[in-house]
Amino acid sequence: MNNMLEFDGIEKSFRGQAVLSSVYMKCAVGKITGLMGRNGSGKSTLMKIVFGTMDTTFKSIRLNGKPVTGNYLKQRLIGHLPQSHFIPSDMAVNRALDYYKIDPDWLNTHIPSFEVHVAHPVSKLSGGFLRMLEAILILKGLRTKYEAHH
Repeated sequence: MNNMLEFDGIEKSFRGQAVLSSVYMKCAVGKITGLMGRNGSGKSTLMKIVFGTMDTTFKSIRLNGKPVTGNYLKQRLIGHLPQSHFIPSDMAVNRALDYYKIDPDWLNTHIPSFEVHVAHPVSKLSGGFLRMLEAILILKGLRTKYEAHH
């Protein structure tokens, strides 16, 4: 079976105004799935619900056909790179790596230009380096969790 993230029945209202109603989406590993819409159409709200950072009355989320429950962000079953930065600005790069259980030597081997930044707070990184670090934390953190179970 291909690795598959599926969600449906997602609904969300703010002050009685429906923003999301019976949303369904399927995302397969190795495939690119786009989510497009005008500003304010609910894209970020949908992603926050799916990835567990916003509650809603009803949602059905499945990974490989099995329901995803509990704090699946903490379990690192699925992850998402939010559009806003999520690493505290005063946190050192090496501390962020440690939090996500990523060996700094791995980072330095694969992206040698990071070696000079590991002791600095993330506020000292350029926007591009910060975004790359966040992507690495999410992707490598998930991969480490996946590899531990397979």
